[in-house]
Amino acid sequence: MNRNKFLALTSMSAFSISVLGKVTKERGDFVGDCDTTNDILGSFYRADAPTRYDMTFENLTGTVVELKGKVCQSDCVTPIENALVEIWHRDMEGVYDNETKYFRHRAKCLTNEKGEYYFKTILPGKYLNGRLYCPAHIHF
Repeated sequence: MNRNKFLALTSMSAFSISVLGKVTKERGDFVGDCDTTNDILGSFYRADAPTRYDMTFENLTGTVVELKGKVCQSDCVTPIENALVEIWHRDMEGVYDNETKYFRHRAKCLTNEKGEYYFKTILPGKYLNGRLYCPAHIHF
């Protein structure tokens, strides 16, 4: 496996764990840690992102990925229909679109009757944070 593929896979693994949380088994029932944290808006949040599933556009650079997930009630099993899911991330150069009318790399959607959401976008770029690089990541 080459270095780029390894980094992409490990980044997505860390991302998946942070989004999905953990599941533990107690007395035969699965119980998750589905509590929403108080940092819901995260860094560089921008209100009024467009409702769309496909965040790609002409002349876009980067590796296109599909993000799929499911939003559930506190039992971590029962799906929530019409839950609002918003995502945003940096471009390949590590820059957020904080000002343009295009809301590049920003979108929102409502979950379907099964609680599922879907986005098509790119893997964002890393960026320099002081002397160190911050790894590529996507905000939910």
